[in-house]
Amino acid sequence: MQEKKIIIVAPLNWGLGHAARCIPIIKALLDKNYEVIIASDGGALELLQKEFPELESFELPAYNIHYAEKFFTLNLFLQSFKIFFAVVRENIFLKKFLIKKFEKKNSEKFFQKKILKNIFEKKISEKKMTNSGIYAGDEKSPSSIVHRPSSKIYAIISDNRLGFFNRAAEKNIFITHQYNIKTPYRLLDFFINIINHFFINRYDECWIPDIEGTPNLSGELSHNNSVNKNKTRFIGALTGKKHFDAPKIYDIIAVLSGPEPERTHLEKIIISEFEKYIKNHPEKKLCLVRGVNSFQLSAISNQQPVDNKSEAIQNARDKANPTFKNKLEAIEHTRSVSSPTSSKNKLEAIQNTRSNPTVITNHQSPITNHQSLITNHQSPITNYPFDIFDFLTNDALNEKLMQSELLIARSGYSTIMDLAALKMPAILIPTPGQTEQEYLAQKLTQENIFAGTTQNSFDLEKALAAAKNFTGFKKNNFIYDSLIEVIGL
Repeated sequence: MQEKKIIIVAPLNWGLGHAARCIPIIKALLDKNYEVIIASDGGALELLQKEFPELESFELPAYNIHYAEKFFTLNLFLQSFKIFFAVVRENIFLKKFLIKKFEKKNSEKFFQKKILKNIFEKKISEKKMTNSGIYAGDEKSPSSIVHRPSSKIYAIISDNRLGFFNRAAEKNIFITHQYNIKTPYRLLDFFINIINHFFINRYDECWIPDIEGTPNLSGELSHNNSVNKNKTRFIGALTGKKHFDAPKIYDIIAVLSGPEPERTHLEKIIISEFEKYIKNHPEKKLCLVRGVNSFQLSAISNQQPVDNKSEAIQNARDKANPTFKNKLEAIEHTRSVSSPTSSKNKLEAIQNTRSNPTVITNHQSPITNHQSLITNHQSPITNYPFDIFDFLTNDALNEKLMQSELLIARSGYSTIMDLAALKMPAILIPTPGQTEQEYLAQKLTQENIFAGTTQNSFDLEKALAAAKNFTGFKKNNFIYDSLIEVIGL
């Protein structure tokens, strides 16, 4: 019996978008009879483990990037050294994993010597290759690895993990929709993209989850003259969502995602707006998917309640980036968001429930204590006049979306790809300070596809009125029929 070829898939743990868009790739690889190994950390790893419990997986070192509420781009720049060392660590970790799995007789110490050579050097002589295709190095030569067709690892697929490559694999593939990273400052764009392209060029191929030509989803993020066409493959939108006919249950569904504390900020705003909307329209059915995994639930429960951002902070953001605010349809009037006391208390109750160890360990049986809310993250929280879920798997979320008339979500790229498949109307709320999301929301608003609004000026009634003027994606022209044929594996 022929031995299966092994492919390692490793998404970045930044929200759940990178992991979610790897789901269709993993499914296509399994259908092609590849052996797939999953690697990531935090919520991204947890999501893929739930989707593919039968697959081998291992945890990678976390990037541990701190999300700043103000000066997001500057904050990331200041953490650049931290990111670089995270890249080095995951490169070391991958080599250690390969040694343990395929070449246990080789000492791991060689893989820790002169590790920077592994990142800055593309190829070396094949003389130092071991039988498995992994280069062990020696005392006099740099610890590096080379491309070898006979390797047991057929491919390594990294979704935005800059250091997750190894020349022992036949193919090292990088997935990104941001071939050109955008920041608020053109000069900073220049320097950041030099670094970005340097790391992308360490890989054999770069897969862009979009279509070539226009119209497209990513716009300037992946379509300009700087794209290396010799290495780039446009593979179409990656989404695990599908459009199908289903009876409508909800008038509105809000799906939250992204890093803290902005996810919690938006949750408080959505709950406040939903409660006001239900009071004025008691016949309406609403649903909120919090988008929190066990890692986030633990972190949130240990935090103090997050105060809503002041109007002064929002005004400073608007002054720093007035173009974005002026070009979106649903942000004509700003306001200071203040959640009702009942909403704040209920949110704290959810967080307190999650911090109870007896609750966390019992996910299947209902809690009999009247103060407890739920144990199963996929069961609705019933203490609200609308349905709330902590977390839904891909298929469960797909069903809820198809049962809804309209979606409220972040303007992350994975959400945009999902909407291309779902063909449903949406209101997009970019994460404050994330230039990529602000650009995508602005682009789709200008193209008359989706309504957009800023987080702190979000007013549900006004946003719903604005959303009537947008068409959504009418046709699914962004997803290829056969993903496995497109990616060429």
